[in-house]
Amino acid sequence: MAYELLRRRVVHVPRRFGIWLLFLVWVIIGVFVVQVVAPGAVMAGGMTRYLTWGFRLLWYIQATVILLYVGNLRREVSVDRVCRVMGWMFITIVFGGLLGVLAPRAIFPSLLEVLLPNHIAHIPFVAAQVHPNLAELQNADYGPASSRPSAPFPYANVWGLNYACFLPFFVAGWMGRGAGRRRYFGVCVMAVSVVPVIYSLNRGLWGALGALLVFAAIRSAMAGRLKLITFALCALTLTAVVLFVTPLGAQVENRFTNSQNSNDVRVQLTELGFAGMSETSPIVGFGTTRSVQSSFGSIAVGSTANCPLCTPPALGTQGHLLLVSFAQGWGGVALYYAFLGMIFLRYIRLKSPPATAALSVILIHVLTSPVYSADNLAILAIFCAVAVLWREALVAEEAGSRHSIPVAEPSLGGYSRFLRRHAVAILVPTVLAVVGAASWSLGEGSPSVATISVLIPPEPVYPGGDPWTRTLDTEAQFAYSAPVLEAMSRVAARPVAADDSGLSVTAIPNSRILNLSYQSMSPTTASAVVSAAAQSMLDSRNEYLRARQTRAFDGIDARSAAVNAALGTVDDEGTALDHFADYDVRSSRRALLKQTQYGLLASIAEIENQREQLSSTQLVGGRVLGPARVVVVTGPRTVRLASGLGLGLLVGLGVALLRELRGRRLSSSGRAAADLDVPVVNDMPSATRPEWLPATYLSVDDEFISCDAAARMGDGPVSDTGVQRIVLVCSDEANSVRARVTRDRLKAAGADVIGVSMCRT
Repeated sequence: MAYELLRRRVVHVPRRFGIWLLFLVWVIIGVFVVQVVAPGAVMAGGMTRYLTWGFRLLWYIQATVILLYVGNLRREVSVDRVCRVMGWMFITIVFGGLLGVLAPRAIFPSLLEVLLPNHIAHIPFVAAQVHPNLAELQNADYGPASSRPSAPFPYANVWGLNYACFLPFFVAGWMGRGAGRRRYFGVCVMAVSVVPVIYSLNRGLWGALGALLVFAAIRSAMAGRLKLITFALCALTLTAVVLFVTPLGAQVENRFTNSQNSNDVRVQLTELGFAGMSETSPIVGFGTTRSVQSSFGSIAVGSTANCPLCTPPALGTQGHLLLVSFAQGWGGVALYYAFLGMIFLRYIRLKSPPATAALSVILIHVLTSPVYSADNLAILAIFCAVAVLWREALVAEEAGSRHSIPVAEPSLGGYSRFLRRHAVAILVPTVLAVVGAASWSLGEGSPSVATISVLIPPEPVYPGGDPWTRTLDTEAQFAYSAPVLEAMSRVAARPVAADDSGLSVTAIPNSRILNLSYQSMSPTTASAVVSAAAQSMLDSRNEYLRARQTRAFDGIDARSAAVNAALGTVDDEGTALDHFADYDVRSSRRALLKQTQYGLLASIAEIENQREQLSSTQLVGGRVLGPARVVVVTGPRTVRLASGLGLGLLVGLGVALLRELRGRRLSSSGRAAADLDVPVVNDMPSATRPEWLPATYLSVDDEFISCDAAARMGDGPVSDTGVQRIVLVCSDEANSVRARVTRDRLKAAGADVIGVSMCRT
């Protein structure tokens, strides 16, 4: 598709396309901040972050190519064909969902997964893209179903969003007026799709379908198409019957009533993502998503074979709104949703079925963006919808302006010429902003973070002691104890409070290793403070273990004393039996005392054995795993530079746009050639200015006279190919904006503007 666009002399774009181009630039700026540490995320990123950033950039570029391809190839690709092709994808989604319902646990590798190196194929983000799953396995907390259909996508939520985005195209292409026999097949597909829609347990999908029906009903009522309203009512009735007479109704009820759902984790991830982005990098975001540090329940919990969902999803994946804001900041959010919002509002008046379908796709994306992240296919559907709206608007404009010169369409070349005309106005604010951000960063310096790892072995289990073992989360509280804070204060030479110690404690998932980190402007101070904190923490734990061992000894001594006292009582009773007269009674009681005595002696032996074990137990509070690792934090500096680049670019583009709207005089031949992008074929002084009159068929004023310089003909000269060849005659006092508007209108009318003739005043 990109090759086909490159072959075209002019590539047209929809209006307000510059906002989308600026968003792409914002995504590219994000490459500078992919290694910045986000609050609540792991510090180590590696090169995989660049991979995920590039992958999502490729999504947006693919969507741009789809938009331009569908919008420019109007003769080769009709709108009906676009809807039919997109409908095939909907059919694939439906039957993939059915396979997920019938065989949810089927496992098989894809060809790409086999070909990729293991260290790349096992990256979670890459694995989700290349490893095929028929269903997403869930915990039993989700209800009777332990799986949710997702094929051909990795996640059930992605399946739901793509179902909703491709559904309007399927209805328009396979169930519209020109569908023919495809309409009967379309009705069957729609009926079958109810099963995976319900088993997917997608509350967002159910809400989106409800909003889609309401939107379609309102549009149909306004257009007078009562058949669509009847179809919507029939669909609702059929769905209600299926829910009532089949077990699927229990699935829906359980999904809404079960308290063990994903709401809490979603809210926590969303709050952490928005708060971290707003505090650290509000303008350009973090470039891509981040893995969460541990989980919300424990600092050491991670995914295992018995609990594959114990690790929470990455920051920035809980909805497309959070993805754009976390990766591109509030600047990216404003650009992304401004483009889609302007497209939706500009074409909301279009009434054709393809336009209604396209508007529905954009509406679904905006409504579900707080909960659903759009993957590459969903984004392609969204921007294909933008292209369909653009095409339908052109058809409406041509039908309403057959007897006047149409307004020229913008093109990529027009944006390129805009950048060339105002290169200085754009570059100067950008460079100044970057230099200012760099100067600010150099003046403040860069902090250093020292991290030290500490192995915390499990506590020894004493006979008769505490039956439970302290978790690593409890052990981590030693890092905030009074002795640790005092040690940090001595090394840092400042008071350190528990609520503002600057010490952060994390853990390696599924291990007994704690990571202690401390930040300071001095790398030496950071290393010394975190080392002192680690040693003091181990000393505190050793004291705790010794105290616990002492309590265990005290318990053993108490039990030993009690047993010895009982043994003494038995001996006293045995002595008393010697004076008992009845031999039979004396014998039976003596046997009972002997049995009791043997039991007490066995208890004494067991107690002494426990005492020996307790004495031989080595108390190890833990050990430090190597010296502190010091890393210079360049995050704040990088964020300032990237934010300065983005803000400077915005200011420069604003200045350029103001200059463009204001225009300037075509005071010289060179300026006229640069502004109009055509050669100057003649430069006439005021004394020889011809008395040319405007051509009425061009609808231009007397300042812009269009005719051929050699032959003044009423309809303009026509070339051998039947194209009007026109020289634009302008005064040197003419406004460049008005001149470009006239040139574009002439080109839109089919004329070939071959040059400009300057007239001196």
